[in-house]
Amino acid sequence: MKYALFAFFGLFTLIMTGCGDSVAPAASPVAPPANNNSFLVTGGNYENSLFNSTTITHDSAYYYTSQGVTKAVIGWQSGIYSLTMDINFLGKKTGNVALGSSALVPDTSCINITYTAPGGTYNDQFLSLSGMVTISQYDATIGGKIIGTFSGSFADANNQTYTINNGKFSAIRGSDK
Repeated sequence: MKYALFAFFGLFTLIMTGCGDSVAPAASPVAPPANNNSFLVTGGNYENSLFNSTTITHDSAYYYTSQGVTKAVIGWQSGIYSLTMDINFLGKKTGNVALGSSALVPDTSCINITYTAPGGTYNDQFLSLSGMVTISQYDATIGGKIIGTFSGSFADANNQTYTINNGKFSAIRGSDK
């Protein structure tokens, strides 16, 4: 009887586990999300030129209560070139924000991009004239992320106009200032 009971439980276990054929695959490690700092420039010497971050040197974003503006500053290497993006937009929430034309006027949503070749041998700057920033994530907690996209019309120091599309950014949220 003891052996019959043992055989019964063994058979029962074998049937319930499906004979071991359906072993779950080992969990794959989750890769960290790719950095989302990039944009595509068309105009002047740039025809569908993609600037994509390869190494982030700094990224931070702060909400300035006196101006009601969030300022995100993101620096990165793109191959041998250095870029800095200053993204300023009204408020501290998700949604669409229209871009203005001056980084010098308080309470204005604007983007200023500086592009530098190695050793400072070449420098270009793109300042937004018009366009849109879409904030898709604005974490309330310090250390969270501010993530968004942008596109619009930009100009350099010589008033040459450019179109920037497919702009993406991600910065770490700092405390309000």
